[in-house]
Amino acid sequence: MLYQKRYSEAEFRKLFPRVVLNHHAWPKRQSDKHVILLSIAAFFDHGRPDYREVDVNDLIMTWNAHFGGTLNLDHVTLRRALIDARILRRSDDGQCYSIVEDAALTDNVAVIRELDLPSLVADELQRRQRAQQQYRNANALNGGRSSATP
Repeated sequence: MLYQKRYSEAEFRKLFPRVVLNHHAWPKRQSDKHVILLSIAAFFDHGRPDYREVDVNDLIMTWNAHFGGTLNLDHVTLRRALIDARILRRSDDGQCYSIVEDAALTDNVAVIRELDLPSLVADELQRRQRAQQQYRNANALNGGRSSATP
């Protein structure tokens, strides 16, 4: 794998919602890309020897339907990114794909699978909505002025 960081549960719990909610395109930061790709890798059965392209596409589109809405990335771009990151390997004839055997990947996927990713994203959305409402309420109490204004 190109990026071998191992994430703790607490790190991934904090990073994942931020990455999928804050980006409206493919992130520039390698660490943010890595979070996305690892979360996609968790959708694969790592004991399975190979996948057909249609199966890979289906898994990526499932991830994209749950978490990729703000990223505006298609399954082909994400599949290519998985291959470029050496998470996914394609056979020479292009007919089969497999997950690369890698200790860091295996450890990260195990951490991710313990998390309820949809709930993490929903909780972060609710937290942001509460913060926005508190800001509006504070602003309304100040007569529409910012609290920093004398």
